[in-house]
Amino acid sequence: MNKVIKNKKHKGDFQFNDSHIQFFERGTAEYEGQHLSNVYLDNEFIHQAADFNSIRTFFIARTGVGKSAIIEHIKAKNESKFVIQIDPESFIPQLLQSGNYLEILQKNGISIEYFLKTLWRFIIVAELLRRRHGADKRRWIDKVFSKDEVGDRARKFLDRHKMLMSDVSFGERILSYISDLKIKIEAIGIKFDFGSIDQSKKQAVRDAIREFEFSEINTLVKQLDDLISGESYYILIDDLDKAIVDSSLGVELIKSLFLALVDIANLKQVKVVVSLRTNLFAQIKFNQPEKLRAFISHMSWSDNDLKRMLDRRFGYLFDVDTNYIWSNIFPTEIHFDRERISIHKYLMRMSNRRPRDLFLFVASAMKYVKGKSRISQEAFKKCEEEFSQDRLINFIAEWDSPFCGLAELLSYFQGVDPVMSGKDLRKIIDSMIIHAEVDTKFRWLYEGEYIKNDEKNYGDPNGLFLLLFRVGVIGFRDISGKLRFCFDYETAPNSLNLRDDTAIFVNPAFAHALTKTNAIYRQAPDVEVEESRLSD
Repeated sequence: MNKVIKNKKHKGDFQFNDSHIQFFERGTAEYEGQHLSNVYLDNEFIHQAADFNSIRTFFIARTGVGKSAIIEHIKAKNESKFVIQIDPESFIPQLLQSGNYLEILQKNGISIEYFLKTLWRFIIVAELLRRRHGADKRRWIDKVFSKDEVGDRARKFLDRHKMLMSDVSFGERILSYISDLKIKIEAIGIKFDFGSIDQSKKQAVRDAIREFEFSEINTLVKQLDDLISGESYYILIDDLDKAIVDSSLGVELIKSLFLALVDIANLKQVKVVVSLRTNLFAQIKFNQPEKLRAFISHMSWSDNDLKRMLDRRFGYLFDVDTNYIWSNIFPTEIHFDRERISIHKYLMRMSNRRPRDLFLFVASAMKYVKGKSRISQEAFKKCEEEFSQDRLINFIAEWDSPFCGLAELLSYFQGVDPVMSGKDLRKIIDSMIIHAEVDTKFRWLYEGEYIKNDEKNYGDPNGLFLLLFRVGVIGFRDISGKLRFCFDYETAPNSLNLRDDTAIFVNPAFAHALTKTNAIYRQAPDVEVEESRLSD
């Protein structure tokens, strides 16, 4: 990692160099490390994550919004002995590879939800008790086993999992726990080698799964505040996207994490913080999602917050204030097709209000003005096409897991004007529907009702219109005449009505690459878009 060279001269007496560019290019919490407190901006999500009295547990956002920064902030602000970071990559890939018997259970119509919920609670309980009481059996006897009924359950729990007081790795402990369930089911007479389970034994298997340490774990969870004896701990779970592969078991594992942490979120001395990417969250189907809303925060940043983020970075590097930055480092306006817009509005649109994309775009422009102290309009225009290509590649990679074949559907935007009417978009959607009919990998379009499969509604464009909007491919002018993209909404619409005169705009962040034209915005008539909003 190159050392960041901070400016030590008079205001304005600096020149952009490679270390400055890299500082913006690698504007992630993991890279910034020691600089994070100087450049990161506190917001409500940081406070929710740090507050033991807040039940907000899941922080959901697209890549580059700042989920990992929350994790790093908590680690930086607290003693390491009170922070437990669970690494999903240390056990989930092995679980998915060796857990074929769990998939066999699923294929035989047997829910593994109770077991997966118990697995996550085992992980939380085991790591908390190990951190608090170590491997000293005497401490366990004095502090845990002396709790009457709780102590009796804890003793049985430890008898089955003696490795909790050994030096066995975290991953090995988890995989051993999973194999215990397989042994219990095989004791009923189930042979997983055959791939099918006799109908007469399915209920016995369901009972075995439901009873697998379920009561012991639940009792320990309810008493965790007492069992950790007055200490308070953060449990941090990040990088689930790196560990989860595209499988139904992986999705079930994430779903079970939500369900497992509802009770734990109410504990006073344990704070669990989970960061999760939007594309993974989009794959989960909850029976009663309204019961989980209080535990979830969908992360976003306002234009003003992002402006302040840039202020802090430039101020940190060059010792300049906000007035100097926006008057001397940036141009005041950008010529954008047939209109001029403020540099602030331009940066917000090109970055989709994502901090990482904002910093990457600024770094891209900075490359064209090395040795200078001002980023010109020409520098921004030069980097648009390259930046657009990179963003499109990353966008497709981000969403390809829940929406297999998305790149093929987006190919119908090639060669079109990035500003179009609803009638023009309808033609694109019609092509997508025909394409999806002949390829089985697009089953998800029908399962998610993005394409209607009944004769009455066949060809209805509104499902795909909503999908393209919600993932961020297109925007439209709302009833007030404002241009809206999905990142403009705190709560995204759950239905849209496409009209022939609707003004449609391809996302400017990757319009160059998607449509192969330089026009991004263009004057278009204001029209109304009918929409209904999700209730909070």
